[in-house]
Amino acid sequence: SMDCAEDEVLVELAPNTWMACDRCNKWRKLGRQHARHLPQSWTCSDNPDPNFRSCEVPQEKTDEEIDILLGITGDKNEEG
Repeated sequence: SMDCAEDEVLVELAPNTWMACDRCNKWRKLGRQHARHLPQSWTCSDNPDPNFRSCEVPQEKTDEEIDILLGITGDKNEEG
């Protein structure tokens, strides 16, 4: 069927996925993943990136930077 090919295109276009740790609430970048493949519960120790696989590690970017990357910036930073 055509479904597989369409799925691959969607993955190409998907933005980086960020998950918040259930323990420390830091945001971790998981790369491009389908939302339906993400676990309901997730912690830093589940991170495929060994550099960010601990709650002790500082967040890669600030919450504000992540909001911008995800396109969910609030109005507070807009001019006017």
